[in-house]
Amino acid sequence: MIHKHFLSLLAFVAVSASAQNINGTWSGELNAGLQKIKVVLNLNDDGKCTLDSPDQGAYGIAATTNFVSADSVNVSIASLNASYAAR
Repeated sequence: MIHKHFLSLLAFVAVSASAQNINGTWSGELNAGLQKIKVVLNLNDDGKCTLDSPDQGAYGIAATTNFVSADSVNVSIASLNASYAAR
């Protein structure tokens, strides 16, 4: 179910367009019908990115940072067949 609703969750992840550095930990809730699941996106200085789903006991899910600039980010999570882009 997380596959289908992942993009909905990431729409709630707050990324400031005026930020000079978007690295850090960003979290939000995935609305999965009657259930809300906390999801955390970790963007590191070294270009590495991971996804955590603490409510499901899943941590360190590999993600690929495709693009990061002062006002944009694009990441892919191959194991979930999902991606996220924000500006």
